[in-house]
Amino acid sequence: MRGFPLGGPDRRLRVDFADTEHRYQQQFLQPLPLQHYEIVAESFVHRATPEAIRVRERTPPPLHFRERELYAGAEWPVPAIRERVRTPAFEPLEHLEHERRREAWSLDMAWNGMLLLKNSNFPASMHLLEGDLSIANSLLIDGSTGGKVTQLRITQRLRLDQPKIDEVSRRIKVAGPGGYAVLLAVPGSSEETSSSDPAASTQRPLRNLVSYLKQKQAAGVISLPVGGSRDKDNTGVLHAFPPCDFSQQFLDSSAKALAKTEEDFLVMIIVRGAS
Repeated sequence: MRGFPLGGPDRRLRVDFADTEHRYQQQFLQPLPLQHYEIVAESFVHRATPEAIRVRERTPPPLHFRERELYAGAEWPVPAIRERVRTPAFEPLEHLEHERRREAWSLDMAWNGMLLLKNSNFPASMHLLEGDLSIANSLLIDGSTGGKVTQLRITQRLRLDQPKIDEVSRRIKVAGPGGYAVLLAVPGSSEETSSSDPAASTQRPLRNLVSYLKQKQAAGVISLPVGGSRDKDNTGVLHAFPPCDFSQQFLDSSAKALAKTEEDFLVMIIVRGAS
């Protein structure tokens, strides 16, 4: 731009130190190497065979495949089963049912037979909730023979009035830990228990007896042992309570697992010496 006029002949650009004869050689930028290729130094250039060229120009495999080649088949880490199979957000029904049966098995069996009311029989089994299991074993018998009984007949009812319930609670405290037993009665198997005279009674599900007692707002009463006993020290009474505020206090998680619904269980309280 030396001598370029800037508004007139007397106004020109003057650069005294500029060399007008010098020319710079045009330089060319070396092209960048293509991805996945290496630049080979000039001194190492040689004529390669076509097979080598094809191997070198092949697109390298992805990174995760190249890493896999570093390990032998047996050494390649396999994802854990817990990582491959996602844990369900809820427990399977089979697992819950298994837990229910496992908790039910933790209750000791005290009696298995039929409860009788009027002309109906109700297959049931009793499991210990609290108290002394020997109380049930010693009183759920035939008073004349001393053998186990498979039938218990409800002969009286106790109104679920607060004074009557308070009296039952008082007798439990007086009897002490070794003088009472609280049992959970649930539906039993009709195949294992059969009436000695099938024509005399009709077999019904336990929930019918539960509904009857709830409707009457009463607990069933059975004197023990069956048929009475001359030994006054070995007597007692059984109260069969339907679901109510008083009976609910004896239920724990195992009992609730065994009693599937509120229409399928009774809380049986046996107190020694009570009349």
